[in-house]
Amino acid sequence: HQAIDQIVLLNLDKRPDRLQQIREELALLHIPPEKITRLAASEDENGQRGRRQSHLQALRLAQQHGWQNYLLLEDDAVILKQEKHIQVLNTLLASLAKIP
Repeated sequence: HQAIDQIVLLNLDKRPDRLQQIREELALLHIPPEKITRLAASEDENGQRGRRQSHLQALRLAQQHGWQNYLLLEDDAVILKQEKHIQVLNTLLASLAKIP
């Protein structure tokens, strides 16, 4: 997780249970809490529009903080723990570190 400046969690205000769950999952991966930022997800009758607004808010937040690489997770993300998935993720992160 050194190649990632920050993890941004999109979380609906009405779903603190999901926020707690994903924070616990990330803690098991030894992600320091200070590397995690919660962003209130936008609610909209049109779910796609709400997601788009939330993702744009996350991008603006990253730009404001100067994060070069950030990981955007929705609060219902499933974190896979099988070795093959971890290897693929590590390869991806290593390649991110090489991008200027």
